[in-house]
Amino acid sequence: MNGEDIRRRMGADVTMAPSVADAMEILTGQSFDFALFDVNLGDETSLGIANRLAAEGMPFVFATGYGQGIAQANSHSDAPVLQKPYTAEGITDLLAQVPLLKKG
Repeated sequence: MNGEDIRRRMGADVTMAPSVADAMEILTGQSFDFALFDVNLGDETSLGIANRLAAEGMPFVFATGYGQGIAQANSHSDAPVLQKPYTAEGITDLLAQVPLLKKG
């Protein structure tokens, strides 16, 4: 079961982006409570997305299969990290660590 399926089963409204450019475009047109994204995206990384979200004050979580250090060896060392493979328990535990924005 992949992360998208797990999040949907948990009731999340999930938007996927296949590249950093697509994610940046999506972020321009929509608002989100938080973001969960892979660190390594083939020939690019998602650190630019993390920089943008941090500047906007949006909570985010790194996902990686390479170990926690790879995501946290950057300027976002305080961001939570979800290790692959994804599990419902791992996502639930992680969400408890993320200060989600309250919509009023």
